Amino acid sequence: MVKRIFIAINLPDDIKNQLSLKQSKLDKLFSKSDIPVRWTKKENLHLTLYFLGYIRENKLESVFELTKKTSSSFESFSIKLNKIVYAPLNSFPPRMIWATGEKSSHFIELKRKIEDGLVKENFFSKSFFKKEKKKDIIHITLARIRSIFSYNPENLPDISEDIDLDFKVNSIEVMESHLKPKGPEYTILKSFNLKVS
Repeated sequence: MVKRIFIAINLPDDIKNQLSLKQSKLDKLFSKSDIPVRWTKKENLHLTLYFLGYIRENKLESVFELTKKTSSSFESFSIKLNKIVYAPLNSFPPRMIWATGEKSSHFIELKRKIEDGLVKENFFSKSFFKKEKKKDIIHITLARIRSIFSYNPENLPDISEDIDLDFKVNSIEVMESHLKPKGPEYTILKSFNLKVS
């Protein structure tokens, strides 16, 4: 049996609530356009570290172990979200709406530690991660634009907004994604605390 697995940082409830309010505000803009948008459910808002894809259950223990080892040696840190933008960045027409964050050396270092563990456990080759560096951008997917070919890009509302939300990263989670007709549902399989800084 296989599971669809990713490693992520979950958001505190207050941050989810504030981002959900931003989504509601943006939804009013899109309701006046012909653009098909699927909003991320509040409970699903998270910050992906690595998407691993389909993993056999007998390999899951290795994922747990490397995540535990990484978290136990890494101090908690803060993330600051500062903008709402179309994404991917510098791409048109856009396919998503993101809340992006300030560049964080702690975030990048955490990703590199997980990356080293994934390579050591033969989940991916080192060369695979060279193309992954662009994903070092801190971003939370607020919405997906369902078909970039079914609307007039000139009708895109202006959504760019500066925001000021920060939160402490105290744990990382191994999560499972269940694909459903109305959108994915996420389940935390195991959570691992970072060291208290």
